[in-house]
Amino acid sequence: MATKAPTKRKPAARKSTPPVSDDDAMSRYQEVFEQIARFVSLIKDGADELRDAEANAAEAKSKHEAAKQVVASIKELQEGAKHGLFRYLSPADGSEILPLFDRMEPADEKVHGSHATEWRLEPIAALRLSLPAQIALTDNEIMLVGQLQDRIMDNANGWWENLVGISQGAAAAILDKINDFIFDRTTK
Repeated sequence: MATKAPTKRKPAARKSTPPVSDDDAMSRYQEVFEQIARFVSLIKDGADELRDAEANAAEAKSKHEAAKQVVASIKELQEGAKHGLFRYLSPADGSEILPLFDRMEPADEKVHGSHATEWRLEPIAALRLSLPAQIALTDNEIMLVGQLQDRIMDNANGWWENLVGISQGAAAAILDKINDFIFDRTTK
């Protein structure tokens, strides 16, 4: 079989283009640069929008996390109130249910603060303590804000020492919460 020798092709003749004037060339370049500028502007605007959207997403995530913490706090408050109610209805020592006001000093506005007759009867759950702190207090038969205040007033520095489940750190946190609570209730 014989092979054909490759043939050389002649280069295609260039079509001649009419000469472009400097003004036409500048006009074309200007159109190209304007189109490039549009793309760059679109990219920059997109980057700005993306940055804003990411910032909004981060803020929304932060708000979501804060809302989840509020929900958890409210659930803890409910659990503490339920535990307090259970301990009230079924005291640990097996005694009969007594009215809670019999287990604390009568309210005296000069000693306890203004409006004491109202807020001293509120359950300790109103202090918004942690669930473990609420459980520890109710397990130690402290159900009401007034009972806790009486305990603290009797021994301000060591009121917590004989309470099972209350550490010095927890006692400090409880003390802060009751002080804030009393301040809020006595300044209304």
